[in-house]
Amino acid sequence: MMSSPSVMAYNCSPLDSWETTDVYNGGDKIQYNNKAYQANWWTQGNNPEQSSGAYQEWTLLGSCGGSEPPAPDNQPPQTSLTSPANGSTYTTDDSILLQANASDNDGTISKVSFYANNTLLGEDTSAPYAQEWTAVNGRQQLKAVATDNDGGIGT
Repeated sequence: MMSSPSVMAYNCSPLDSWETTDVYNGGDKIQYNNKAYQANWWTQGNNPEQSSGAYQEWTLLGSCGGSEPPAPDNQPPQTSLTSPANGSTYTTDDSILLQANASDNDGTISKVSFYANNTLLGEDTSAPYAQEWTAVNGRQQLKAVATDNDGGIGT
């Protein structure tokens, strides 16, 4: 029997929705059924609602609708993927340098994570934020996600 923890309000606006086919690594945060969760370790296909608690894949952070404790006034960082340009075309196995700008009005940037189709490619903890990537066949959606010193996330 799983007990229900005391759930605080959580700002879910910067969080992506959980997808059963996506891979999540420890520390990744998502939202599902109007609740925020954080992955405890690598996981794929484990429903956060059914797999959260002691010694499980997910930790329930709170119900969506409020600010993230412990920094309720924390502003999420700003980030933008500056390279490659939107709509760029590459050949499979081309080496591509992904670059991003990131800033935080009320703190510092802890890391910038780079993704292709929601698969983590790597992280950079100091500016200039960059990640080498080898192009794969097909259309790819690239994104940069900045995390600030208070745990705020900006995509």
